Amino acid sequence: MRHLLNHTSGLWDYEDLIPESRTAQLDDRDVLAFLAGKDSTYFPPGAQYRYSNSGYVLLGIIVARVAGMSFSDFVRTRIFAPLGMRASVVHVEGSDTVPHRAFGYSPRGGSFAQTDQSVTSATLGDGGIYTNVDDMTRWDRALDGTALVDSATMALATTPPQLPANAATEYGFGWFVDTYRGEKRWRHTARRADFTTRSCGSPAAA
Repeated sequence: MRHLLNHTSGLWDYEDLIPESRTAQLDDRDVLAFLAGKDSTYFPPGAQYRYSNSGYVLLGIIVARVAGMSFSDFVRTRIFAPLGMRASVVHVEGSDTVPHRAFGYSPRGGSFAQTDQSVTSATLGDGGIYTNVDDMTRWDRALDGTALVDSATMALATTPPQLPANAATEYGFGWFVDTYRGEKRWRHTARRADFTTRSCGSPAAA
């Protein structure tokens, strides 16, 4: 589990395994099938860091199996509802709606076409969460206290692992962790279709 969280598992990133001819969206079962078809890894688990979206997809599958409910139901009942994140959802097309959703567009033929979805937009463990700024603030405040996890767990989540031969990594559990202008910083960037996101913060500034 720690290797999946820290991106030290060595598992293939499923995005490297998608056939060029693929046009239909992948789901978590497709990712599992891609990984099951590989008989090797990038490196032995724990040897080094390499970002792999596959780890978080697998973690989502594990959560669902252990909890006995879908990953989206688990996140809603254990995180969104207790924190009052009423605008947030783990989006599964056809089973929920996202009010006031922002869509991405690209110029095409002298006009603009909706292009905010890609073949990787439907996987859940590594994405699929739709939210807004108010709910992101609620999430941030919860992490600053103990409403979501205790202080010992947060210390683990924000401490990159020690790797053999001083191999480089700045990744905790879902954040890059470094120092900026003398302050400890948690940060992450992401890109999906027509959207680019960037988030950062520090315990002192929260």
